[in-house]
Amino acid sequence: MKMLAIHWRDEAYGQHSGAQAAFRLYDTALMSDTAVRRIHGKARKAGFTFCFSRCSWIACRIRAAHAFVGGVQALGYAVSHEECWRALPPPEAGG
Repeated sequence: MKMLAIHWRDEAYGQHSGAQAAFRLYDTALMSDTAVRRIHGKARKAGFTFCFSRCSWIACRIRAAHAFVGGVQALGYAVSHEECWRALPPPEAGG
């Protein structure tokens, strides 16, 4: 199984003060363009947008994190959570 490390970040400040989830991906530098497009597509579908000034994917809904992780796992990746991963409520809870 392929591995993907999601580096969770706290980007809830400034213009993104309502951010509920944010992350960076470093593993994609070694992946094919097709694999990167698929992963980025899962991020967009989950509700994340890429912020070029912060080099991070940012979402204002907590469910986006769960949806993204599930989407990446559906692509066949095992996920590790790095840096400031916070305990999130279950996917069916608010947000």
